[in-house]
Amino acid sequence: MVDVDRLVDKALYQYEYFLHLENKHVVEEGVFCKLCGQDEFETEESTETVEVEVCRSTCRIPGCNERHDTIRVSLVPDEDSNVFVRYLEYECPEHPDHHIPPFVDERPTATIEREVDVEVIISNLMHRHHVSYEPEELIWVCPTCHAQIHHTEQYKEYKPDMTRQEWLDSQ
Repeated sequence: MVDVDRLVDKALYQYEYFLHLENKHVVEEGVFCKLCGQDEFETEESTETVEVEVCRSTCRIPGCNERHDTIRVSLVPDEDSNVFVRYLEYECPEHPDHHIPPFVDERPTATIEREVDVEVIISNLMHRHHVSYEPEELIWVCPTCHAQIHHTEQYKEYKPDMTRQEWLDSQ
């Protein structure tokens, strides 16, 4: 008999790890504010409830002449979730060390709700700001710093030497 709880735990662990790697890639690819250092993307810990579907099917290992029950565990996030991944886990009690092709021909026999700790990506809008129009020099800034450049004296050195309209008129 297949240990459903162990399979569910294994699928949830790999699902969380996959999300962590995906989020890490997105965050590393993002830009940051030149003035205050705020990242374009940040992660925040969150807990989500996911449904774990348990299905039974015939073993699909090539060369196996026996019919065994196989369990598929797939994570189905709730509708409001920003999580888009489905993770599938297969296991046959007769072949615990073999990969089983992802094919299930039965409907779920059980649905289990589980809490999953995930990292959610938070996007901070970044602006491209002209420090100079000629020669063109742009920097990334967050909205707060962008407003301070244009409406306060705090970042005088980052104010462009002419307005956008003056630059357009000179073209």
